[in-house]
Amino acid sequence: FAALASNCNEWCTNPCGELGGDPQQECGGCPSSYACSPNGHSVDQSNDEALNENGGGSNQIGTCSQGIEARMAEQLKELALLPRRVFWEALERFNPDCSPASIDGLEERGYAVKRGLATADELEPIRAVGIPASGDIGENPARYRSDSFGCHDHGMSPQLLDALESPFRARCDSSFFVRTDPESARAAECPGVCLGKWHMDPSGSCPRDGRLSFMIWRNGTKETWEHGNIVMAPIHSIARLHAEALALKQTLEVNETEPFKPGPIVRKIARRLWHVSTGGSIEQQITGLPLREAVLERVSCVEQLAPGDALFFRGEVYHRTQDYAAARLSLQFAMKHL
Repeated sequence: FAALASNCNEWCTNPCGELGGDPQQECGGCPSSYACSPNGHSVDQSNDEALNENGGGSNQIGTCSQGIEARMAEQLKELALLPRRVFWEALERFNPDCSPASIDGLEERGYAVKRGLATADELEPIRAVGIPASGDIGENPARYRSDSFGCHDHGMSPQLLDALESPFRARCDSSFFVRTDPESARAAECPGVCLGKWHMDPSGSCPRDGRLSFMIWRNGTKETWEHGNIVMAPIHSIARLHAEALALKQTLEVNETEPFKPGPIVRKIARRLWHVSTGGSIEQQITGLPLREAVLERVSCVEQLAPGDALFFRGEVYHRTQDYAAARLSLQFAMKHL
């Protein structure tokens, strides 16, 4: 790799198998702290090997080998192994399903929203506990996570806790507060907006435990309402994109020697994932996009929660914070399935 010592692009922080270009050429000069580097993950390993790691690079904490999560990991892997022109064309043609996330669609979608579960008077004592709650800031200075609480240790009435648990057929196992701080985000010099990373939450069980996000308070500005939300990747949408992409492969004539001309949807995904321009043409930027994140962005739905609203999601559902640079406070419950 001596001849490539100066080649290290920002997308090399993703595993080699998730990258759409030439990892050996683009990441050969990266240090071992990068996921794709000569001394980290081998830059010349095959796509298949890289995609099999952690379920197709799908999760930094491993993959449950059962049920929904295993099936989704296989779908993401098969999508990433498609010819690149088929992959991007499938994303361009896909129509996401972001209809209201009702309880009736919980099993299919993987998550559901229940609105208006608490009044401002009921939320105020919970907010009083959450604002000064101790804990570690963690890797992202804009996101503050408190220490864990019991399910009744945060000023919430038993009646309200029951109202949160019963619609989702789950019970609280533990809880903690999460708040975001715009001043810390700006101090960290987030590029453009402070997007959270796509992830599943850690869990000691397989299948994973669920999570309930209960909005306690949020800044009332228009910017916070538009950007301070949770972005979800519906399980059924990943499956539908996978099926449509495989069908497209059978009908689309692919000439890999022709220049790829990205459409408006793919361009939008590139801008969102890179936050700001990384230099070079849009085609070069798309070449370096992590494929898993591109899929999740395409199928994603933004769920806006007002104070008193609750979002329950299965542990297998990919999600991310829309923007850390928006002030809000939520109470997070680890939920056991009944």
